[in-house]
Amino acid sequence: MVKFSRYYEGKTKALVLSYDDGQETDRRMVETLNYYGIKATFHLNAGNLGRQGYLGPEDAALYRGHEIAAHTYSHPHMLQIPEEARLMELWRDRERLEEIWGNIVDGFSYPYGEYDGRLKSLMEAVGFSYARTTDSRYDFRLPEDFYAWHPTCHHRENCIGLAEKYLEYDYREGLSVFCMWGHSHNFQREGNWEVLEQFCRLMGKREEIWYCTMGEFVRYVRGLGALQTSLRGDLVYNPTDQRLWFEREGRLVRIEPGERKTMEERL
Repeated sequence: MVKFSRYYEGKTKALVLSYDDGQETDRRMVETLNYYGIKATFHLNAGNLGRQGYLGPEDAALYRGHEIAAHTYSHPHMLQIPEEARLMELWRDRERLEEIWGNIVDGFSYPYGEYDGRLKSLMEAVGFSYARTTDSRYDFRLPEDFYAWHPTCHHRENCIGLAEKYLEYDYREGLSVFCMWGHSHNFQREGNWEVLEQFCRLMGKREEIWYCTMGEFVRYVRGLGALQTSLRGDLVYNPTDQRLWFEREGRLVRIEPGERKTMEERL
C-alpha cells in the first residue's frame, strides 16, 4: 500500500515559522534562524516598508533563503472595509512585494487574524496559494483548508512544551506539521528573545525535520495529493514538476517529476 507519510528527502516531520509585519526586529530573528538552519515566512505590508521601525526595500537581501509573503498593503481591519478596497489591499501588496524582491509572492496572512468567506474567496482570485489565520490549534494536523491555515501556536503559547511534544510525535500516524506564528517585535518589547533561542536550540539541526517555508510546504503537500496510483498500488505516476517521497510496504520511495515508477524500484 502507498502511504503519504514522508516529506522532502524522506523526512518525517516539518517545521514552519510564520511572522508578520517586517519590523527592524526581523534582523535579529533572521540571524538566529539562520544559525540553527530554520526557515521562516515573513508577511510584509508594502505600504509600511521604509517607515520608522520597519525594514525597507533596500533590506531585501536579509530574507534570502526565507519566504516573503503578503499581509495587505496598509494593514487595515479587512472586515471593516468594502470588498473593492479589500481587493486593492491584496493586489497592491502583492504587486509591490514582487517588484521589490523579484520573486512570485503567493502567500498571505490575515491582518489581526480577521477573515470571512468573501475574503477567503479573494485569496485564489489574487493568486495566493494559502492564507494563515491566528487561530491556534495546539496540535500538528495538516490544514484542512490552506486558505484558513490555523497554526499550531503563537510563540507565547507554550511553544517549548508543544515542540517537545512534537519531537516525540510518531510520524506513522500520518503527515504532521508544527506551525508557529507571531511578530519578531514581540520578543523585543517583552524582553524574551531567549524564548526564540530556546525554541531554535530544541528544534533546529534535526535530521528528521524538514525546515521549509509555508509556500514550500503547500506545494509539496499538494504535489503528494496529485500523485496517481494504480488500483493495486504497484504503479505510481508523478504529474508534478517536483521530486516527491512516499512509503510503500514500509520502504521509502522517491519519484521524479514526470516519472512513472513501478514498485520493484527502490530509492
